[in-house]
Amino acid sequence: MPYTPKHYNQLMFFAYEIETSFVAKPVNPGLLPHMPIPNAGHFSADSLSRLNMLANAVNETLLIAQANLHLTPDINDPNTLKVFMAPEFFFRPYNCDPIPAGITDVAHAENIYNTDATKTAYALQTSYNYSELANITATLKNIFADPRFQDWIIVPGSIFSRIDTPSGYAYMNTTGIIKGGSTEAPSIFIHKCDISQLDGAPGRNAGIRDPDLGPILRTESIEKARIFSCDGLTFGIEVCLDHAKHRLQTVLNNWQGTRPVIDIQLLTACGMPINPAYAVVGQGGHVLRNDGQRNRTPKSEIQTKVLRIGNHAPTMVSTAAAGYFPLPFQIRNLPLQQVAYYATQRL
Repeated sequence: MPYTPKHYNQLMFFAYEIETSFVAKPVNPGLLPHMPIPNAGHFSADSLSRLNMLANAVNETLLIAQANLHLTPDINDPNTLKVFMAPEFFFRPYNCDPIPAGITDVAHAENIYNTDATKTAYALQTSYNYSELANITATLKNIFADPRFQDWIIVPGSIFSRIDTPSGYAYMNTTGIIKGGSTEAPSIFIHKCDISQLDGAPGRNAGIRDPDLGPILRTESIEKARIFSCDGLTFGIEVCLDHAKHRLQTVLNNWQGTRPVIDIQLLTACGMPINPAYAVVGQGGHVLRNDGQRNRTPKSEIQTKVLRIGNHAPTMVSTAAAGYFPLPFQIRNLPLQQVAYYATQRL
């Protein structure tokens, strides 16, 4: 199906609330006939399961929303953009069974594996190789080319991977913005700049900091890719710690030429609240967050920039979830996950 640019005047947000600070084993809910995963032989069992879980979660969300029109009156409205976001580290492989006793999350594992050799061994178990990262990103575009998702944006959480460079292993934490409905629809994938303890990379070896790979990833065009325009809207996207390091704000401050106005700021995270000081959206713009950290409350939210009556100082107003949709499949050792639903917001 060819891509036709659209115009949207409303926004709906669906947050895939699942814990990702704990590296857990996925289940495979099975292929959907209308959302194929091509070249499945190029994937590990882990990444194939997660691709199927994400496809099924988006599909279930659409079906449940359509069956509950009193909750989601605009789900079929072609003027309403639907945004579905998974949390950071949704794609992080589970290759250690059973989980070593006493480990509660990746940061704890880093403290237990307290030598360079054991940290590297653990990181190699919990990261995809770069070839698999490339296959995952290419496949995500194909999965959501289903015409039913022509009014959807998918943020697939992040994909944790490694690349072997002359300086050693560099670790990549990659997220994206995928417009659904067509393989010709626009999309972009960007890499997190700063590795945190939760990433589990020894020495915080972020790809962008690698002496061989870093200069390639720090070019102006790649930095500007964090700002993405589609269907008359401009998005900015950050991964967790990059928000605390005000990455989008820095990109905009360094922008050469006419600086874009951000309509929707996307934050996929695992332990990162929205900082209003780093909200780069314009007046009436929305910041959408989904967080996979265990016990994080709330796990997701919308914050909208408004003017405070009186002194007209910009402020952020938070919107809580209007409801939750349970999903009929789960990741091992984690509670049954759910999708939080946010009522329509005006664009």
